[in-house]
Amino acid sequence: MGSLTLPFLHLIMSYIEELLYSAESYGKRDEMFGEVKKIREKNPKLSLEEQYQQAYQNVMKTWKKVELYKH
Repeated sequence: MGSLTLPFLHLIMSYIEELLYSAESYGKRDEMFGEVKKIREKNPKLSLEEQYQQAYQNVMKTWKKVELYKH
């Protein structure tokens, strides 16, 4: 993650936590973790945020994206 600032890292972790709570509320938490593992193995250079976004989209069959920063 390089030189991310603590507040920025907190935003990313809060977003990932939100995705996990959402998946858990539908009984798909374990499936979410399995999907993250598959994505990480296939695309190890994706950021943690991108891995969880993609896993959420795949597991929940939806798109939930919040831009935390601009590239």
